[in-house]
This record gives sequence, C-alpha cells and structure tokens, in this order.
Amino acid sequence: MFHRVLFVLAFTTLLAGCQNQQYKILCEPSYGAAKCDTSNLDSLSCGATRGTIRTCAAFVVNEVNALAAKKGQQLTTTQPYYSRPNTEVLSLGSYGSGPQVYAYVDARTPGAYVQSVHGAQNVMSERVSHYKMAADRYVNDVVSGTIVASDSDVLKAIAAIDAMRGPMAKAVEMSKPILDYYAAFPTTDFASLANQVVLKTNARDPYLRAAADLAIQRNNEYNANKPSTQVQAAAAQFEALHAVAMVSYADQFAEVKKQAVILAAQAAQAAKKKRAQEQAYEKQYGYHGGGCSCAGGNACYGPKGGRYCITSGGNQRYF
Repeated sequence: MFHRVLFVLAFTTLLAGCQNQQYKILCEPSYGAAKCDTSNLDSLSCGATRGTIRTCAAFVVNEVNALAAKKGQQLTTTQPYYSRPNTEVLSLGSYGSGPQVYAYVDARTPGAYVQSVHGAQNVMSERVSHYKMAADRYVNDVVSGTIVASDSDVLKAIAAIDAMRGPMAKAVEMSKPILDYYAAFPTTDFASLANQVVLKTNARDPYLRAAADLAIQRNNEYNANKPSTQVQAAAAQFEALHAVAMVSYADQFAEVKKQAVILAAQAAQAAKKKRAQEQAYEKQYGYHGGGCSCAGGNACYGPKGGRYCITSGGNQRYF
C-alpha cells in the first residue's frame, strides 16, 4: 500500500513537472525580449510578446483539455466530426432558365447539409416567381379583354409550390440526427476551466492571463460557428422555406381573380368614356367616320385644326 502511494505521488509530481516545463517553454518571454504591458500589446515593440501570448494560449488549451478529460468531458473543438455516408439524399427538383441545376438536401455531414440550403432557396424562389408572373399575365389578359384569359399556367405554378411542402418539412427533420449527435457530448465551460489553469499555474503572470483570455476568445469564435450551430441555422432556413410552401396560393389567386374582374370593369368604363369623347369631337367638327367627301364642299377638321376632305380615291386632300 505504501509503495502504491509513493507511485501515485511520484506520477503526480512528474505530471506537474511536465506542466511547469511546458509553461516555461510556451509562456515565458524569450531572453532579451522587451517587457510589455498587456494593455499596450498593439505597439510595434511588443511583437515578441504577442507571439509569446499566442503560444501560451496553446498551453492553456492543452491544460483545459486535460481538466475536461478528468471530468469526462470533451471540448467542441476536439469532438469527432459527424459523418453518416449511408444517409439518403433528398431530391428537391431543378431550377434555372438555361441548363437545369438539380437541388438536393444532403445530411451525410453538417457541411453538406448547410450547403444544401442554397439550392433549396433557388428552387423555392423560382417557383414562387413563376406563380407571380403567371398571375400577372392572367390579370393583364382579363383587363385587356382582347385575349381569353386562362388560369392554367397559374394553377400549374401553384401545384409546383404545393409539391414542395413535404420535401421542405423532411429537410427540417433531416437536421435532427446531426443535432442529437452533438447534443450527446457533455457541455464544457471553457472559460471556467481556462481561469482554473491560470489560478493553479501562476495567477500573477499577466501574460498567462492574456493567453487565457485569447484562448477563451478563440473558443467563443469557434462555438459561434461550430457544426451544430451551422446546422441549427440551416434548419431554421429550411423551416422558413417550408413556411413559404405552406402559404395558400390558391386562396391568394382567388382574390387576384376578383381584383382582375374589378380592374377589367374599370378599364372597360374608361374605354367607353374615351370613345364617347372621341365621337363627340368628331361630330362637332363634321367628321363622321371618313364620310366628309369633297363633293358639296364638305370639310373635315384634323386634330390640329387642318381642313381636308376625302377624295373619291379615299385620300385626304387638305385645303
């Protein structure tokens, strides 16, 4: 038993010695380097000190890893990357006016899932755009009255959007295995462990303190852009696209149809009024559909005041 205790003490001392050696190598300024106040590290003369702080930050990270391992934890920066090569890839269709580009939702890795958002957005954007253009053409045809308006293109565009409801809902669900994978890792308070490293190593070392702050900053930056965070953001974007697909475009178009009828009636009334004004003008100045022949001294009056008659050959003769 006594020998076992001695072994544990010797091993602990050895580890502490290694730690102290790493601390001296990575955190102590090189010989002859200028001493710099940590509040003024941006000055030109503090380049060597900035380099020391960067290497010392690596020491802090190593020590935090060791402390986390003792607690059965693992830093997000060292977690194994999620990869499921056999996961089924979901097809969303194609987009593009030229060569067709096919869009997929690929959840085999976090990166592939995040990149899938771009294609999905293009597919939905194009389908909604087709619906709006078809609806505008329909309204124009109804208002003009010169073409028999057909809603077939609009109904096809609506059906294409509705067909995306299921796939977009599935795209959101495909994020769950990735998020569950990363959620299974115990959370680690990196900042707290980094502060522990400073306290147990040398709490009075300003460079070690600055190195710990740098390590905490880098860890926060990584966490803000870590795989699980990116996947959460991508899932939110797929959720937004699903909301777009769930809009009742059929009801929306029913209202557009009603508005088209109102606009058509207004256009017809305006055209009728214009014709009445033109007829009144023609009657006032003696023009009746080109019937003011030159025989009998009849005269027509042009819009700019010119006087003319219509010859037997149908030509205008001014006088």
